[in-house]
Amino acid sequence: AGGDVAKDGEQTIRSPKLPGGDLLTASFDRRVMELANRGQASGFVGDRWADLAASAAEAWVGTSLRQPGDELNGMVARAVIRLDERGDLVRLAARRGLQNPDLLVLGDMAGTGVRSILPADAKFSVETARSKQVSAEVVAGLVALPAFAREIEALGYGGATPVAGLFICPDSLLTRVALERGYGVVRTTVTASEVVTVPVAAGAFFAPVEGATIIPTLAGVDRLPVRPEDHLTLGLYYFRLARAAVGCWLDATAPLLVVGDRPGVDVAMVQRHVEGRTWEARSALELIVRWDADVGRIRRQREVVDRVVGAAMPNRDLRELVERRGLPPGTGPTLSTVRRHLNRWYRLTIRDRLGPMSPPVPDGEIEALLARIGRERLTMTAEVATEAIRLTTTPVEPEPDDDDEDNPIVTAGTPMA
Repeated sequence: AGGDVAKDGEQTIRSPKLPGGDLLTASFDRRVMELANRGQASGFVGDRWADLAASAAEAWVGTSLRQPGDELNGMVARAVIRLDERGDLVRLAARRGLQNPDLLVLGDMAGTGVRSILPADAKFSVETARSKQVSAEVVAGLVALPAFAREIEALGYGGATPVAGLFICPDSLLTRVALERGYGVVRTTVTASEVVTVPVAAGAFFAPVEGATIIPTLAGVDRLPVRPEDHLTLGLYYFRLARAAVGCWLDATAPLLVVGDRPGVDVAMVQRHVEGRTWEARSALELIVRWDADVGRIRRQREVVDRVVGAAMPNRDLRELVERRGLPPGTGPTLSTVRRHLNRWYRLTIRDRLGPMSPPVPDGEIEALLARIGRERLTMTAEVATEAIRLTTTPVEPEPDDDDEDNPIVTAGTPMA
């Protein structure tokens, strides 16, 4: 059972079941994070924390909020604008090369009554925060844009003074350690005065997030003396493993030729697969590592299929088509837009003609499948040219949130948010 486990205060949980032998080391384990991000763990954690941080900021309205480095004065918050939910404003800022914080807090400086705008950004991992993201200069750049200015003016804060902002982080072991020792996954560059910590119950944090129902099964393999729903950092560790399980299931079931697919997740099916593997696993991490290895063959098949399919047309040839179309500058779709739509059409056409290519393909049949793909490529040469010409002269709706040339199944991901 848990006889080989020692709990050191409320800070550290030690167990040979955890990578590195303790929870803190396990929380920064690169292999765990890479496995987790096959199931997009970072995105789920970041989105959930953004919601909770926004709720915390909205509760500031009517209260006095201190500024970084100024312990004597504060700002009385009057309104909060949640920019991370305003895709129109975020895209506008991006087109201008501007960063944007998640939130803008509008208020009046205590004592002087000077109207001010304070940026705030949600960071589950404080070491990923950079002071520039919530600087007064960033806000000044945003409010110089008419669309942003109108939003602020509508709330009675037109012409308000931008001030240095704050990061909103969970009150957790990881936040405290990253601030105290100066690094987490990466080096910590902000100070405690720039951070507001918010208490959050682990159970409430993870409960609504897809994949959280798998956590108890994984935790049951390790049988630590602390429950994940009572410890945010431990909950994060098992949630990462739960999303790693989702990633394994997605890799095992997605078509071999991916075309910007955003497949749904059958969490109950993932749960059954996890349960079926518990009997042979000495730890939850070992369970995931073994499953990941089992799925490796399918990933390799998907990668080789992707290489053989390739791009619809060489970039050089496509660029020449775009340059020869004779349209006035700025009136037709860009090269990147044409390439994205052409590759999507091309890959979908191959998949429609050859079937779904469901994994796994028996080893003795994979070469035959690759040969069929090669023959289909050759027969499509004229069709590809015709479609490319059509796309270069036809207005095409941009797809800012979709990149069909990326493979969301194969790509691992980035450090935790």
